[in-house]
Amino acid sequence: MTYCWVESWTDFEKIGSEWDQLLAGSNANCVFLSWDWVRTCCTAVKWQLKPLILIVRSDTGDLLGIAPFYVTTYQLLKGIRVTILRLLPDVINGSLYIDFVVDRRYEFEVYRLICIRRRRTREIKAF
Repeated sequence: MTYCWVESWTDFEKIGSEWDQLLAGSNANCVFLSWDWVRTCCTAVKWQLKPLILIVRSDTGDLLGIAPFYVTTYQLLKGIRVTILRLLPDVINGSLYIDFVVDRRYEFEVYRLICIRRRRTREIKAF
């Protein structure tokens, strides 16, 4: 398995053609995680968000998993700035339908890779 980080909205658009196909084969299949829904949510507020999406592929290039994170900054208590990693489409006000999109045949392997990569945030420029 290989992985890469998507850190721009332009690169995010490039995975759109594969998103719904992966979603259909996942345990997270719902309209609120569809490409059109997530893309629409992001388009409305993308100037406030930095995508940080982990893409997992098989050795042959098949899409196996998407961990749709984004980075945003909040200001607390009149000046304390906090950078937070959240999941799309949980933009601005929260969502009940946030999840990773993972091919159900490879869930264990993909979730393991997501957890390992998430813990090693030094490779992520946003942090």
